[in-house]
Amino acid sequence: VKFNGSGLSSGTYISDLTINSNDPLNPELTVPCSLTIAGTSYIVLSDTCMDLDTVTQYLSGYQTFKLYNTGCDPLDITDINNSLSVFSVDDTAMVIQPEDSASVTVTFTPNTSGSFSDTLIILNDFADTAICLSGYGLSGPVISVNPDSIGVTISSCDDSVTQQILVYNTGGSDLIISSGTRAA
Repeated sequence: VKFNGSGLSSGTYISDLTINSNDPLNPELTVPCSLTIAGTSYIVLSDTCMDLDTVTQYLSGYQTFKLYNTGCDPLDITDINNSLSVFSVDDTAMVIQPEDSASVTVTFTPNTSGSFSDTLIILNDFADTAICLSGYGLSGPVISVNPDSIGVTISSCDDSVTQQILVYNTGGSDLIISSGTRAA
């Protein structure tokens, strides 16, 4: 009798082996059989390091990685931690069934300009695992105007007046003005 646990999850499997023979007193003999698989979960990552590229401060960049369970027991992810608030993950606890996977999205939202590096620690019941993170925060545009308010008086109903306003960018990246509204 050969027992094969390929493709089976951890647990106990019970079956009967029936032997037919020409024995007149025992033409059919049943032998109870059980197979216990005492397997474990096994974590595999799609990435060991993630570069979330260059993102303008106060905006967000996203990247997804996968957690795979190549073992034969459910993988219990109890938490996913990191130190810097500029990096965050969407889901920090989950159970991944054998031969299944789960996606985790990392968000990078820089609050200043410069390089950022951090480590995600994935706490689980197999072996705690880490993913290095990096990203660069680009200084955003900063709009200002001169004058900062406009007041005009028109002396006739059919008249108009033009007032100049200057728009400045004192930030570290291009300011794009998509529309303007004029007063009636």
